[in-house]
Amino acid sequence: MPYSLEYKTWTNSDVTSDFSIKETSGNLAPDTEKEITCDGIGFIALLKDTDGLLKVKLKPVGSEPSEIITYYDLLEKYKVETPYEEIETV
Repeated sequence: MPYSLEYKTWTNSDVTSDFSIKETSGNLAPDTEKEITCDGIGFIALLKDTDGLLKVKLKPVGSEPSEIITYYDLLEKYKVETPYEEIETV
């Protein structure tokens, strides 16, 4: 099962990280999506909108469509305190 470095760090989980959200998103141009899964967080893709704002597409629940939330919302969910400047580089 794939896990992001951020999930491992935020939760202190004893899992092997397969990728970094920060590194992967740094290679995304605005208005693009990359299918990549983090089973810990529960997302199936990273995307940037036309303004370059990073978002995650969550796994669908039942017959509901996938929910898309911002990276800021994800940080809030995991109660991660990150300097604003660091978030902007994601």
